[in-house]
Amino acid sequence: MEIPSWHWSKQPNKGEILKKISESLRGRKSWNTGIHYKPGSEHWHWKGGKIKLRGYIHIYSPNHPFRDRHNYVLEHRLVMEKYLKRYLMPHEIVHHKNFKKDDNRIENLELMSRYEHGDHMRKHGYRFDWSKRKS
Repeated sequence: MEIPSWHWSKQPNKGEILKKISESLRGRKSWNTGIHYKPGSEHWHWKGGKIKLRGYIHIYSPNHPFRDRHNYVLEHRLVMEKYLKRYLMPHEIVHHKNFKKDDNRIENLELMSRYEHGDHMRKHGYRFDWSKRKS
């Protein structure tokens, strides 16, 4: 029996491909060697430690215990923490009463559990689309 030309056994494996690529690049200098970006206010692209992502305002806070991997914390969580004089736990949700994600006045914020927040949002006709969730 003859093996067709498209058969998987005829294809080079990933290791062979990577070996050929690395051999072709041997001796070349990488374009970004020696570049080390400085964190925070020393970075060339620093804009004051306040950024807006998906409608929410994030504040640079490298010493916060619940910061993200880029050292940012959601501003509405910081406002609520300052008001309560304690850190919020990850299961606590800060809800915007007027549904405006960047309105972080304490009068507009309400602390809820994840369960309460889900019920509240369903009452207002919001449905979470699980198909758009990033894993």
